[in-house]
Amino acid sequence: GDLLGPEQSGYINSLGMDMYIDILNEVISEKKGKSKEQKKILTTNISVGGYIPSSYALDSDKIALYQEIENCKSIKDIEIFRRKIRDIYGRIPKEVEKIILKRRIDILSSSDNIKSVYEDDDIVIVLSKEVTKKTGVARELNEKLSKYQKILSLKFNSQEITLKLKKSKDNIDALISILAFINTL
Repeated sequence: GDLLGPEQSGYINSLGMDMYIDILNEVISEKKGKSKEQKKILTTNISVGGYIPSSYALDSDKIALYQEIENCKSIKDIEIFRRKIRDIYGRIPKEVEKIILKRRIDILSSSDNIKSVYEDDDIVIVLSKEVTKKTGVARELNEKLSKYQKILSLKFNSQEITLKLKKSKDNIDALISILAFINTL
């Protein structure tokens, strides 16, 4: 085929070269029998704020940085991204850390152990039916999350387990810890 000739360039122009190469690599992997199953990262409505300030990166770099954050699919990817931008741009400002924190929340919330995570009057975490049905999970949650008893409530029923974390910017680190623990169940 003509990868970069006139017959293909229309697709490249409409998709963008990076996306085109990703799709091409995926198709090649499938043809070789190495189907790559990509886990979809959910986007939660948890608000933490954040942006990339002009004092940190040029306007022309910001879109690429936002896309790189969005392309992080694992906690490891986030750490690689953090090292990369620290090497290129220097100390990471709080505003950028908040964007990275939001992506970490989205990744941890995408676990098979979690049905949904959303913000209303509190931050609500609903566990999957599979986790809810595990023997001893209620006891384990009570034991491991007891240090958050002043800011976290648990509701158990036969269909699902719901955790409610008091909404506060001070509780975001607790949310990360709680999500990380749920991922181990």
